[in-house]
Amino acid sequence: FIILGGICVSKVVTLFSSDGLFMNPGKQQKILDGVSLVPKLLHEYGIEGFGRIIHTDDYTAGLVSLIQNSGLGAFTPNSLLSCWPSEMALKRTPAGTKARSNLLSMIQVCEVFEKLVIIEKGKSWPLFNERLHGTIDIWWTFGGGGVLLLFPFLLTKHPVWSGCRTRLFVLAGADDDLVQMKKELDMYVHDFRLPIEVHIKVNDEIVAAAMASVEEEPE
Repeated sequence: FIILGGICVSKVVTLFSSDGLFMNPGKQQKILDGVSLVPKLLHEYGIEGFGRIIHTDDYTAGLVSLIQNSGLGAFTPNSLLSCWPSEMALKRTPAGTKARSNLLSMIQVCEVFEKLVIIEKGKSWPLFNERLHGTIDIWWTFGGGGVLLLFPFLLTKHPVWSGCRTRLFVLAGADDDLVQMKKELDMYVHDFRLPIEVHIKVNDEIVAAAMASVEEEPE
């Protein structure tokens, strides 16, 4: 199941100050409006799940609360999907520093609670009425890539990505047996019945370093 979570941070005044969101009767309606808005968003985008909004004076505290309290008993989410910070995060400004700090805090909290972190970067996330074509490319640069294979497979089950095919790119070293490596990976994806094309790519830097060492050896 999916939990659509939101963190609302009080910037000017604290939540429990006289003019805060929790103490000012005129602002308390905003909390109720937010609670009623979440189910509407889930219905609008066809998402089967639940929504939760955390109001807090500190982003990190709200993030910890959201991750710890989401779900019910053993039925808790095992992954977190977030977007890459905007270009503002790259600027040397207080806002940019805060955005980078929030990203690192999110990753650290997910590591502590053993959550898979999926960060969407690049183009905006497609709308539900879009139909994409082309390829979903996986660059497998380290072990433990089971989730990297599973996630694109789940994407292709959705109408947005159903027209895409999946390719797996694996980096190989200069001393690796490329034929044997491809054979083993083909068997690996076949055993899991995943329709994935396997491609072996030789790491150019490794090859260049190996060639340089050979040229430097005395005859």
